[in-house]
Amino acid sequence: MSWEYADVSFNSGEFHDDKLYFELSITPLELTGEEIKLCEVIFSKDNAVKLECTNDKRMSDIRPSLFSYDTN
Repeated sequence: MSWEYADVSFNSGEFHDDKLYFELSITPLELTGEEIKLCEVIFSKDNAVKLECTNDKRMSDIRPSLFSYDTN
């Protein structure tokens, strides 16, 4: 596994249920394409105690009403 990236950006961050959620867009140097991960930071007594990222969720899974748009 390589830890070298061509581009990394933070997107769509918000606090919800005493946690910070944000999307992390990662483009590896290898030509494997962009990956988007949903990251969660858990706080305890105003200190960040855990950072976890996953490929299988998006911000819209956390708060669908904020990320759905009325097209009518």
